[in-house]
Amino acid sequence: MKRFFILSALLCIIFNLYTRPALADKDTIQTQAYIGNPQFEAMARKALMDMPRNFNFTDFRLYYTMTRQYDPIGEATIDAMLKDAYVIQTQADNPEAYKKALDDYQLILLNHMAHLGVVLQASALAKTDRRFGDPEFFTWLKAGLIRDLILSGNGNSLREAYDIITLDEEAVLFNYLAMQPIETLSRREGVVYYNMHTAINLKDGVKHTVFVNTSFPMKYLETKTEKEKFYTKPIYKR
Repeated sequence: MKRFFILSALLCIIFNLYTRPALADKDTIQTQAYIGNPQFEAMARKALMDMPRNFNFTDFRLYYTMTRQYDPIGEATIDAMLKDAYVIQTQADNPEAYKKALDDYQLILLNHMAHLGVVLQASALAKTDRRFGDPEFFTWLKAGLIRDLILSGNGNSLREAYDIITLDEEAVLFNYLAMQPIETLSRREGVVYYNMHTAINLKDGVKHTVFVNTSFPMKYLETKTEKEKFYTKPIYKR
């Protein structure tokens, strides 16, 4: 097994809560393309090897949004993971196909290690088959990403909104808050995109207004749509 998955001897680290700044200034949006690629890869490999106690999940999530592979939706990435996982589980007698699928699967994980949806899927697979990684590593990674999400704000106002970098983080957020959104207004204020939720606390039934900053995924999707429109524009002919 490649070094990528040699983590079974490491213990699951117990985290202490810490106070940290929001993922991004609520009045601005990071627009520098791809500058975080080397930093993200370095942090991903460091996480794999050491599971550092002081790992900066805030920077890790931020750098992911600056990579070429940033995927705020995640559906296509997870589909690719599952296809590789199927080959790994069914083509052990085909060394070439098996090795390619395993390499591709590991590369997906390395490239999307800050994507909570990808990590949740990887964690589920690892629990059933250790060829997909060390379950303890994914427990550590998942805990750190979720903790960073929860600590990104308090949701009481737009300036104190929770920051999400992928769309599925919002569902995870409400699950951990034990709240059920019953009405959502999606809005934009300057360069800041946000959702204003009316949510019920499942423990006491009290309604709350919860703000979630969606600027990272929405700005990415807006730019992607603009590019697609540009490249599919018909050529003008006289």
